[in-house]
Amino acid sequence: MSEPVIRVTELTRRFGATTALAAVSFSLPRGAVYGLVGANGAGKTTLIKHMLGLLRAESGSCASLASIPSPTRSGCCHGSAISPRKTTCADVPPK
Repeated sequence: MSEPVIRVTELTRRFGATTALAAVSFSLPRGAVYGLVGANGAGKTTLIKHMLGLLRAESGSCASLASIPSPTRSGCCHGSAISPRKTTCADVPPK
C-alpha cells in the first residue's frame, strides 16, 4: 500500500471549555473519495480549517503529500486540491 495523500494524527482543538476535535486520526489513500458528515457542531468545519492552515491545533499533526511549506500557513492541504467555496444553498443567505 502506498503512502496516504493526507494523514491526520491525534488532532485536538478546544475553544474555551468546548472540545471541537478530540484526538482525531485518519488517513486517505491516493484516489479515494470521502465525505465528511456529522451533526451541527461535530467539528467538520474546524477539521477542514486545520487542514487548510486557517487554524492551529493544540496537539496532533496533519501531513499531506501535496503540502507546500509556507511561513504563514500551516495546514497539511495548503496548496493542494482542497478548495473552500462559498455555499450557495437556497436556505443559507449570502454574507
